[in-house]
Amino acid sequence: GSDTAQITKADEVAEEVLAETVRKFRKRFPQMPVHVKAPDELLVVPMDPILIEQVLGNLLENAVMGCLSLDQKEERRLEISVRKADATLLLLVKNSCGKQERESESFENYKAFPSTKHAQGDGYGLRSIHTIAEKYGGSAEFRAWDGTFTARVVLNL
Repeated sequence: GSDTAQITKADEVAEEVLAETVRKFRKRFPQMPVHVKAPDELLVVPMDPILIEQVLGNLLENAVMGCLSLDQKEERRLEISVRKADATLLLLVKNSCGKQERESESFENYKAFPSTKHAQGDGYGLRSIHTIAEKYGGSAEFRAWDGTFTARVVLNL
């Protein structure tokens, strides 16, 4: 059997799950503006809302840590977008991160990016995002390039 069998999916409105996650995030990090992009049409997708909220929450938390490491407030950008393409849901989070030790134009898996919270090892948040994406038969990729950290998560529906 495959891992995808472990997910209980029900039709959910993606924007509502996103809005709820962003609402919780804004309560925790009121100083951090978040720009949310979602399509005009309602996205009803089969998903486990708890898992998707976990992915979105981890993505936002990771992004805010990257932003807070910057000195100047003006430089701090955080953008999250969600869209559906065929039978996939694409989650994209971009945040300003300043100069990174390791930059790459191409997307890589989570192991390429050490944790911002822990002295050793990879980021737990990125690893859990990767694990959930895999359960959906999808992918999670990350890159730091030109002062912007981008997380791209593709979930098969």
